[in-house]
Amino acid sequence: MRLKNRVGNYIEVPGEDYHMTMLMGLNSRVAYVDSNLGTHNNPIDSLSMQDRNCVLEANVITKKLYSESKKWSLDKIPKIANFYWGSSKMSFMRYMTIKSFRKHNPDWSVHLYTPQHISTGTTWRKFDNHHQNDSSDYKSEEDYFSQLLSEEPIKIIKVDFSKTVIGSSASEPHKSDFLRWNVLYQKGGLWSDMDIVYHKSMNDLYFNNYENSQTDLIVSYDERHIENGVNLTPIGFLITKPKNSFFNSLAKKWSRISMLAFTHGQPASPTTLGKEFSNFTSRIKFNKEMISSIKQKGKFNGASGNYNAHVIAQKNFNWENLSKKFVSSLGLNFSSHSTQIELKDAMASQLGNIHNLNNVLIDFSQDIWLLISKNYLKQNLKSGEVGSSTMPHKVNPIDFENAEGNLSMANGLLIAIKNKIQISRLQRDLSDSTVLRNIGALFAYIFISLSSLEKGINKILPNKEKMSADLDNSWEILTEAIQTILRKNGYEDSYNKIKSISRGKKLDYQSYIKIIDDLKINKADKELLSKLTPKKYIGLAEKLAKSSF
Repeated sequence: MRLKNRVGNYIEVPGEDYHMTMLMGLNSRVAYVDSNLGTHNNPIDSLSMQDRNCVLEANVITKKLYSESKKWSLDKIPKIANFYWGSSKMSFMRYMTIKSFRKHNPDWSVHLYTPQHISTGTTWRKFDNHHQNDSSDYKSEEDYFSQLLSEEPIKIIKVDFSKTVIGSSASEPHKSDFLRWNVLYQKGGLWSDMDIVYHKSMNDLYFNNYENSQTDLIVSYDERHIENGVNLTPIGFLITKPKNSFFNSLAKKWSRISMLAFTHGQPASPTTLGKEFSNFTSRIKFNKEMISSIKQKGKFNGASGNYNAHVIAQKNFNWENLSKKFVSSLGLNFSSHSTQIELKDAMASQLGNIHNLNNVLIDFSQDIWLLISKNYLKQNLKSGEVGSSTMPHKVNPIDFENAEGNLSMANGLLIAIKNKIQISRLQRDLSDSTVLRNIGALFAYIFISLSSLEKGINKILPNKEKMSADLDNSWEILTEAIQTILRKNGYEDSYNKIKSISRGKKLDYQSYIKIIDDLKINKADKELLSKLTPKKYIGLAEKLAKSSF
């Protein structure tokens, strides 16, 4: 999206085509000159006519690029260049990106992020239909990685993605996206894609001047690329100060959007859309912690749990101590008492916690469904997606329905498995074997539901007009504030007093103000209530929304 001037000072830099950053410069035949940075190399058949025209206009663009400044004037922004590469091999193009940057910016620190565990199936393919035609898998026989490290003072930072929210199986573009926002927020500096050949110092760029010295964020945008009425912000060029509120605000952007709350399905004291999302964020975090807190157990004490064979083989040996060390070395908690099998209490507890998390996600799916039905949330239209077989106007919330259904199936299996695995007659029977074979199906249902939730969440947008209209039509929700102020002013039975004049009635601004005018309370409180609106009556909702991330 194109950025609006809402978070600190920043500069919008026109000209970068977001297609360029996705293609990663494979099979280069055309030099595309970016108006921000340098040269993008990309296949000619991937370029639209507009893009080809940009190539022809490159000489004109570059003449406007550079100032005469030779010093770094953006005082808030550290001279750190951040890159990511997810493969064990590095092509000449990637090598040249860092090589050319170092040549023109020798005083900058260069941080290259790589996965701690590189996947053999490393891919840069995009998975959405919109970009399938201009995506490619990365397959290079070249390798300039070692050469680069031997030539340039680069800090290599290994990332264990298995310990992040996206996991180690995420595609390389997703890993890069995850790092981009986190690294820029924590450390600041430049984030650069690795399909750029730099031909000037960062000091030479036109936005680097005294007038912009307090700028804390620089982004690129391209007015030619509009999706669902929103201008897209390319990802290949970002420069920022550390802890920039913009990056932190990406997850919190709905914290200020006021909306009616609903208790028993009826209008209640207002909240914000971000606060309602943060409720689920907090619950998900709690349940994830509960799941992670339980370590699975293991045993190594013989056929009935008594070390019978161990002792008969070597009587004067500390078998308990050895068994504990061995089991612990596998990353398991040692089960000191068991039968032939480890009795699976820990597994049952963990499955119970997964069941709890699934319930939170079902609750989330249903709430989003209801917000869509109330028209508080809109869904982006997807080309080729069927809404209703008979009513073409409809955009059904099918992703959230799909998630709810699959989570319910998972919960059915969870309950069955959890209830059975703790029960085994005497020292052992095989009645749990059948149900344990369904654990794979259980997690398959969960995986499908999570994929549906991700897909659905990426479609929704707030309908600010509808939420605002409902608030403006619901002045009766401020009666809570009125009776609270009355109680503060010493009124007896303030609740019933206000109930008698408002229960079951719709209030507008005029009728609300009349109630306030008739109150015998101090001037300051009367003025406070007079200035109050449904949109403003949100308490600490905005703060609470932000604190959950």
